[in-house]
Amino acid sequence: MNKFAKLAAALAAICLAGTFLTLSAAPQNSPRATPFGKQSSQPPASQFIYNRQLLSTTQSYGDSSGYNSGGKLVPVDSPLKFTCPSGSTCTVSAEQHLQVGGNAVTGNTFAICTEVDGTQMSQPPCPTLGEIPTDGSYVAGSFTQNMDNVQPGTHTLQTFFFTPSPAFAVYYDFTYRLYKP
Repeated sequence: MNKFAKLAAALAAICLAGTFLTLSAAPQNSPRATPFGKQSSQPPASQFIYNRQLLSTTQSYGDSSGYNSGGKLVPVDSPLKFTCPSGSTCTVSAEQHLQVGGNAVTGNTFAICTEVDGTQMSQPPCPTLGEIPTDGSYVAGSFTQNMDNVQPGTHTLQTFFFTPSPAFAVYYDFTYRLYKP
């Protein structure tokens, strides 16, 4: 084989290898598996709350010692009154941190739910944060919920926890923020 043919074969091998590596590194378009079947390979569209002016921040923390007999929402902190000023709507944000325990039931999960005037924040809906240990130890969970288009006026804000079976809410730390456009 002459030098030209060897060079051509080497270049062809390099190009083939480069094409293979490029194709194998490309993102796969296979659908994501979920408990509800297959979904699009694209993640859901993100929702944003941005360009808001912070009006106030309130921190609520302590030892709740709240007992939940199971199957209902139980308050963790005291109700907080806040005022959305006239002239525009407001956005409320609740950053939630909660420790729970005292469980002897396998599969007992817990959720944190913050309400404005008795209506649960739905951005996102009340998240289930995990399973409570069965050995009497504790676990903590955190999440942030939001509610926009809160009308001007005085409102009440409060955080609750939910468990299907009995459990205790122990230490908590909630940061509530009020924004306006």
